[in-house]
Amino acid sequence: TVMVLVGRAIHVFPLCFIINIFRSKRDKISLRYMAAIWFAGLRGAIAYILALSLKRSMPARDMIINTTLAVVLLTNLIMGPLQGPFIKLLGIPLNGEQQEGHGDGGGGGGGG
Repeated sequence: TVMVLVGRAIHVFPLCFIINIFRSKRDKISLRYMAAIWFAGLRGAIAYILALSLKRSMPARDMIINTTLAVVLLTNLIMGPLQGPFIKLLGIPLNGEQQEGHGDGGGGGGGG
């Protein structure tokens, strides 16, 4: 699970910084929102489907599927319930709370 978080961080933060190069100042993704994206992830649906799609003749197919499922379950059971408190810790508005865009600097554009 730790390696999943590290791998996700290696992709989310640089890609968000690259995306921000092409966005206006008010529409940039803030570091707080990058952290939320990193923490939320996709919860493993794509990884699990990809593991299931491996050919039955592939060596270690069952081990790959079981490992993928274990990581998906662990990240959902551990990180799922922590999502709300983590978002609050970041100071991101929840459940219809008003916000002024998704960048640190305010601006328009609505949220979520």
